[in-house]
Amino acid sequence: MTKRRRIANCMIAGVLSLSFIMPTYATDLSDAQQKAQQLEEQKKAAESEKSSLAEQLNTIVTDMKKSEEDMTKKESEIEKAEEELVNAKVDEQNQYESMKKRIKYIYENGSSEFLEIMLEAKDMADFLNKAEYATKMSEYDRDMLKKFQKLVKKAGDRKSTRLNSSHT
Repeated sequence: MTKRRRIANCMIAGVLSLSFIMPTYATDLSDAQQKAQQLEEQKKAAESEKSSLAEQLNTIVTDMKKSEEDMTKKESEIEKAEEELVNAKVDEQNQYESMKKRIKYIYENGSSEFLEIMLEAKDMADFLNKAEYATKMSEYDRDMLKKFQKLVKKAGDRKSTRLNSSHT
């Protein structure tokens, strides 16, 4: 009987031991589930952060592409402005040379040539035609001077536009 009692006591001790172990196992399982839930929440937060960073990266890449396009457009505008400046300078120089020749002609021949031409008129109609010619030549000279002044201004404007474009 002592042997039976010993077995019974061992069994009771085993059942009691299991009853202490079971709640511990249940607590460990509950803790594990809570940790698993926390890890899942952290994973979702990390995925959300990853998604947010990917959106930011896409925005930055898009902004970079737009900036590159804007820069290419500005470079094109600068090249065009430089070309227009060169053309304006060429026009200005051509106009200047033409004016120099005309002024030299007037200086060398003087305005007395117009008076001589008009005095050589055969009749009143010829006189009026020659006077009209002199007026037209005078108007042409004034127009050419105005044109030259506009070209000088245009060249100056192009130069200042080019300088402003290259500083931005």
